[in-house]
Formats: sequence, structure tokens, C-alpha cells
Amino acid sequence: MLSISLAPLAELLLLPDPPPALCLRNKTLHLIRHAQGTHNAAEAEAAASRLHLLDPTGRHAELHAAHGEAWVLLEEATARRHWDAPLTPAGREQAYALRRSLRAAALRLDGVVSSPFRRTLQTALLALPQLEQAATAFQLGADSLAPPPITATDLVRERVGPYTCDGRLTVAELKAIFPAPIPINFSHVENEDRYFAEHPESGPQEDELVERRANAALEWIMALPDHMHRLALVTHLHFLEALARLHPKMDQRRFLNAEHRVVILCETASQRKLEL
Repeated sequence: MLSISLAPLAELLLLPDPPPALCLRNKTLHLIRHAQGTHNAAEAEAAASRLHLLDPTGRHAELHAAHGEAWVLLEEATARRHWDAPLTPAGREQAYALRRSLRAAALRLDGVVSSPFRRTLQTALLALPQLEQAATAFQLGADSLAPPPITATDLVRERVGPYTCDGRLTVAELKAIFPAPIPINFSHVENEDRYFAEHPESGPQEDELVERRANAALEWIMALPDHMHRLALVTHLHFLEALARLHPKMDQRRFLNAEHRVVILCETASQRKLEL
């Protein structure tokens, strides 16, 4: 049998603490799940009150049987009340608490990658110390931290399911909510949310589809300029769970709202062999 070595393949890993020699290139990622949104609160309230049993037609009970507590996020149940859900007051307090923690840790970032949703952008602006000035109407003085750019991309959006919280506002609407000088780059995002309409990620292939997009997101992040080395990635639960499935060395615990963990995005070269 003849073994022929081929050119090495690049491989991306998410690791808690890789040895320096392992990585040809690496970026430090601060993974952050968004703080509590109105859709999170609605699910918790529906579960606590058993709201589906109060519908005299029985239709809500049918939706609950098919979707669990997420039934309350279906357009049939609550119209578009939770479309691109914003943070709740409790969610804003979670973001403020995270900011205090990150400031105490003297976090410094070169950039922020965020899903183009209200709850993730709000979380980034309220939780990241370097963005505090962009999120407030007053100047913090010469000693304030330089705001890193926020780059929005649908690659790191939530799983595209049948729920209204999985859809987003148009870029024009988001720009009206987050006007200049807030440093958000929407150039990688289409104005209309065609992704929600054309790329469903629910059903038997849900995990595989979200994992495929999560892998593409990591490749896109690694291709960012080398000076963008320390990055915050502000995203959603299902996306973070897809990352954990793809990279079992990550902490496998379920992310809480406004939780922050640090990983290393590591590019390695693995040697291929062709056996004849």
C-alpha cells in the first residue's frame, strides 16, 4: 500500500486554552448570549400560568402540545408581538451587571461581531464597557475607552424557526433604533430579512443546518483582519449550542441570558494522507 501525503487542510477549533504551538493563527472570542428578551419572559410567563389552558377554543393547547412553551411565540398565538424581540427591563439590568463584571476584568476588545437583532445589539451596547459611550448621550471624558466597531451579520443570528422572535427588523428600521454615531456596520446584512422566509432551520435537519452556518461564521470571523484579534461575539442560544456540538472541548453547559465565556478560535493544519 502506497501512502501519499497531500497538502495540509486548515481546521478551525474552539478551545478553552490551547497550547501556543497548536495554532497557526488564533483569535480570542468572548462569547456572550443576549440578555433576557421579551420572548424569553413570555415563555416563562406562559409556563408559569399554564396560559394555553385558558383558551376556550382549545387551539392554544394544540399549539402547546406541538411546540411546548414556545407556542406563545407563534404568529398564530400572539401575532408579531415578539418579532425581533427587544430586551426587557430585567434584561437591561443583566447587561449592566455584565458590564460591571467586564469592566472589573479590564476587558479590551478590537471588535464586536453581533447578530443583527435588537436584543443582541442592545446587549452589546449595554454590556461591553468600551461601548458605554456609544450607548449614552453624554461624553465620558478623555479617559473613556475607544469604541470598537460592531459588525452585524446574519451568520450568527438565532436558529431560523417558525417563531416570530426568529425574525428581525429591516436594516433601515434597525438604523433608526441605533443611529449614528453608534458604530454598527450593517454592510454585511440585507435590508429585508429574506433569511427568515427562505432558509428555515427547523425540523429533522435543524441541528445540521445551524451547525453548518455556525461553521461558516467561524471561517468568516477568522478571515477578519489580523488586528481584530480580541473579539466579542454577541449571539443567541441555539447558535451557541451549535458551536458546542461542533467543538466538544468547549464548556457544554447551557448558556444563560447575558452569560460570558472566553474561547480561542484556533486555526490548525492537519496533514492528509491518501492510501493506495
